[in-house]
Amino acid sequence: MVRSVRQGRSYREAARRFRVSVATVALWVKRAAGRSLREVDWRDRPSGGLRAQTRTCARMVRAIGRIRRQLQRYDALGEHGPAAIRRQLLATGESAPCERTIARWLTRLGLSGRERWRRPPPPKGWYLPEVCAGGAEMDSGDIVEGLRLRGGRRVEAFNVMALSAGTVDTTIAESIHTPDIMVALAQRWRREGCPRFLQCDNDTVFTGAHAQRPYLGRLVHWCLCVGVVPVFTPPGELGFQASIEAYNRRWQERVWRRWRHPSLVALQQRSAAFVHAYGRRAQLTRVAPPRQPWIAPAAQPRAHRIVLLRRLDASGQLLLCARQITVSARWANRLVRCELDVAHHRLQVYGLRRRDPEHQPRLLSRTFFVPLVSWKKTNHH
Repeated sequence: MVRSVRQGRSYREAARRFRVSVATVALWVKRAAGRSLREVDWRDRPSGGLRAQTRTCARMVRAIGRIRRQLQRYDALGEHGPAAIRRQLLATGESAPCERTIARWLTRLGLSGRERWRRPPPPKGWYLPEVCAGGAEMDSGDIVEGLRLRGGRRVEAFNVMALSAGTVDTTIAESIHTPDIMVALAQRWRREGCPRFLQCDNDTVFTGAHAQRPYLGRLVHWCLCVGVVPVFTPPGELGFQASIEAYNRRWQERVWRRWRHPSLVALQQRSAAFVHAYGRRAQLTRVAPPRQPWIAPAAQPRAHRIVLLRRLDASGQLLLCARQITVSARWANRLVRCELDVAHHRLQVYGLRRRDPEHQPRLLSRTFFVPLVSWKKTNHH
C-alpha cells in the first residue's frame, strides 16, 4: 500500500486495490513517512495508548502500600484491609480508588497476606535416588475395597501401576489375600519383567502385622526372593501413592460406575478391556527404564533391602516393627527413609525433604534384626 501511494496512486485507489479502508492506508503511510520501507516496523500495535487512561497513578500505588504498612503496625483496631486503607486515604483529603482496586493493588504488591507460594513439585520417586535418577522402575500396588455386585456379593480389586511406564494390571476377586497378590504380581512380571521396587501402603495384606508384632509378612519375603525391593509409604501421608490412587479413581469411574455388572465374570471382562486400552495408550506416550527378566522366587532372598518411609514424632522417634527408635530430635516431625539390610541386620535412616530431594543426610545407623515370614507358607506360588 505504501509503495503504491509513493508511486503516485491516491489513497482511495490504494484502498480499493488492497481492499482496505482509506484510514488504514493513511495510517501506514503516516507510519512510514520519511523512511525507507525496510526501516519501518510493520508489526501491529495496540489501538489504545501504551498506558491505560484509567490506570491508578504511581503516586497512589505508593500511598496504598505505605498506608497498608502503617495500619498493620500502628492501627489500634488492627484493621489494615482495603476498606481501612480507603478510609485513611479519604481522611487525608485525597481521591481514593474503590476497595476492589485497592485489593487488586495489594495483591500485585504482595501485601494481601493471601499469596500462596507454589514451589515446583519434586520428581517422581524423589525419595529413592535410583528412581529419581531415572535408572530404576517402580511398581505401585493398592487394593480397592467395599465393592458389591448386584445381590450384595462382595468383590475387591488389586491394582498395579508402573510409575514411569504407566502400564497397569487389575485383578478382581471376592477377596484379595497375600497369595492372590503374589500370583497377580508373578503374572505381570513374567510378561513385562521385574521392576527394581514395589511400593505399597501399610495394609497388613502387604506388610503383615508389623505395627503390633516385630516381623514382616510373606509378601515382603517373596519380593526379596524374586529380587524386588519392597517400599512402604508413610501411614496417613498423601502424595506417595498418588499415581495408583488416581488410577483407582479412574478405574472406578470408567469401569465400576459406568456399567452394571450382573456377575463377577462380567466385571472381569469389562476391567480387562479397560486395562488393555489403558496400557496400550501408555506404551505410546511414555518412556520407562528397563526391567529385569523374571526369575522364579528362590528359597533365600536375592535382594536384601527393605525400605520403609516414615515420619518422626515430635521427639524425633519412630515406631518400626513394634519397636520405638530414637532417630534425631533436630529432624522431629519430618520424613525419613528407613532402609533395612536383612543380610547384615542393619538399619539406616535418611532424612527426606521435598524442597531439596538431593539432600538426604544419614541420621542413624544401628543394628536391627527383623524376622521375615517365609513365603513358602502359602500354597499359591
